[in-house]
Amino acid sequence: MNFDENIERRNTHSSKWDMMEPLYGVSAEDGIPMWVADMDFRPPQSVQDKLNEVNHHGVYGYFGNDSLYLDAIQWWMKNRHGWDVPRGGIFTTHGLVNGTAMCVDTFTAPGDGVVLFTPVYHAFAKVIRANDREIIELPLVNHNGRYEMDFNAYDEALPAHARMVILCSPHNPGGRIWSIAELKQVAAFAEKHNLILISDEIHHDITFGTKHTVMQNAAPETD
Repeated sequence: MNFDENIERRNTHSSKWDMMEPLYGVSAEDGIPMWVADMDFRPPQSVQDKLNEVNHHGVYGYFGNDSLYLDAIQWWMKNRHGWDVPRGGIFTTHGLVNGTAMCVDTFTAPGDGVVLFTPVYHAFAKVIRANDREIIELPLVNHNGRYEMDFNAYDEALPAHARMVILCSPHNPGGRIWSIAELKQVAAFAEKHNLILISDEIHHDITFGTKHTVMQNAAPETD
C-alpha cells in the first residue's frame, strides 16, 4: 500500500469528509476527519486485482464457495495471533456492531444489564439501548494518562441483573492493549458474576509493535 498517495475524497459521498461540517460544524477544507473508521488509502494491489477479476466477469450472483475465505481467517489468526480458530467457530456478520447486537439479542433478555468499561466505543451503548437492555457503566481509572481497570470497585458496584460484559480489546478510545494478566482478570470477573463475555478485538492488528493477546488464549480455562 502507498501511504504517501494523497487521494481526494471530498465530494465523493464519503461520510467522514462530506458529513463533517453538517454534523460538527467543521469544514472539510480545514478539518481532519478522525471520527469514522474509514481509510483514505487504496487497498493492496492484490485486492484490486481480485475485484477487477470479478468485475470483468460481469455477473454478481450468489457465491457458493467460502473455503478460501475461511482458510485466510484461520491462517491469519494462527500466524498473527497464535490462535487455532475452529472452522465451525467462524460466523460472518455485517460488521462489529451488527455482531455485537446479535450477541446482546441472543444471550440476554429485555431488562438485563450489560456491562461496559467506559469510556468506550459509543455504538455498544446504542445497540444495548436498542435491544431494551440496561447499560451498566464500570468506569476505567485514568492513572497518569493510562486507563486501567479496578475490579475491587467493580465487584461492589455490579448490580444483580447484570448478564453480559463487553470488553473492547485493544481499547477504543483509550488505546490500551490489555496485558494477559488484565485479560485474565476480566475473564475471572465474568466467571465470578456469571456474565457472558463478549470480546471485541477488531483492532487487534493496530498495535504499533505491542503484542495483542486473544482473549481465548489469555484465559482458555474460562471457556
